[in-house]
Amino acid sequence: MKIIVFGGSGFVGRSLLKYFAEKSKAELVSVSRSGRPQKLKESWADSVKWIESNPTVDDRYQAEIKDADWVIDAIGILTENKKAGRTFENSSLMPAVNIINFIADNDLPTKFVFISAAPTPLFLKKYHQIKIQIENYAKDHLADRSFVLRPNLIYDKSRRSTYYPAIFLNFLAVLPILDSFFKKIAPIKRDLFAKQVFDLVFKTE
Repeated sequence: MKIIVFGGSGFVGRSLLKYFAEKSKAELVSVSRSGRPQKLKESWADSVKWIESNPTVDDRYQAEIKDADWVIDAIGILTENKKAGRTFENSSLMPAVNIINFIADNDLPTKFVFISAAPTPLFLKKYHQIKIQIENYAKDHLADRSFVLRPNLIYDKSRRSTYYPAIFLNFLAVLPILDSFFKKIAPIKRDLFAKQVFDLVFKTE
């Protein structure tokens, strides 16, 4: 089985590759703008093929998709930085659209998993709108070959910006008065989410 993780050098994508490398014998490919992170020296990373490609502006990724069984889209940004030229459209939407179009236009049997998001606070409205737009585009173009996962905040100790908010939210989720609300938005550990993606892929085969 060949699995490609787009955004494989990122926070979520890297954990997916690590979990898949340790739990399966699948052929693993990471596609990201930066390729293999320079500081990534763990042995599991040696079993991954690291490709430098940006699906918004080049087509180097396409050769890998042609014989892939699964494509997992973990590309995306949480906030825009327009001064740096980083928008939801060019960093999240267009990569997904180009990947989906390549699979659909070539009538490939490749299955597509999109890492979307659970409903978000109002200040992340556009972020969530883009996620839903990608979900719908995948469904319209790939039908039953598209799969969507909508996690709440994904956290890990290695990233304090997610870890401390997650600990606080999980604390609120055990308070009797607040538990019914906060359990709905309870953050998920990064390795547990990786397991959910792994189970989706291997239980669908």
